[in-house]
Amino acid sequence: MNWYKEIKFADSPLPSEIDYDKYTDIQYSIGPGINHIDGRLHQEEVDKEKKIHPSLEFLGAGVYGLAYDVGRDIVVKYTVDEKEYASAKRILKLQQEQGGKNLPGIVTVFYAEKINSNVWKIILEKADPLSNDEKEQIYVLLTFRHKVISNSFEEFIETMNTRRVVYYKNKINKNIYYKYKKLLSDLLSIGANIEDAHEYNVKADKNGNYIMVDLGRLF
Repeated sequence: MNWYKEIKFADSPLPSEIDYDKYTDIQYSIGPGINHIDGRLHQEEVDKEKKIHPSLEFLGAGVYGLAYDVGRDIVVKYTVDEKEYASAKRILKLQQEQGGKNLPGIVTVFYAEKINSNVWKIILEKADPLSNDEKEQIYVLLTFRHKVISNSFEEFIETMNTRRVVYYKNKINKNIYYKYKKLLSDLLSIGANIEDAHEYNVKADKNGNYIMVDLGRLF
């Protein structure tokens, strides 16, 4: 079992050495928040979390937090980003207003709480990782997100006439295009930010629909 004290950030692989497909729920990247997450938890708080979640499988680390698989298609995330906690609370409220239904385009949030003044816990549904091919295409589609929103697939392909994107012109899959277009539309429909819908923040739900799993810059 991995826990805070057993995960040494300094011993983690460099970004160039990471198999990103291994970390299914959160992008692994070096940032200011995660380096000191151990020091932001008191021992009694660690002991309490151990009792609540006695079995954890480490999924990945990001700029502001750690993600664990607790089984039953559920992920628990510990974050030092208060904005992500605020987004999670907002999503919970929106889900409640819709009778408990999932919000289209966003990972389902089950619970969010403040552990102390520096660390927050969010419990989410577990999403499925995208293939490398999907990630590559989403990278391109995000760059031209405003064209994706306003154009059909055929119209979009016609606009790809600059040197930078000619290479990708025949690589964009129609099905992926429309799944990503729906994600952007879903996010805009609830006033969410689409600027951060990049290839490491997007996963797939159990129905294969694209959803945002990183909530930090969602609103």
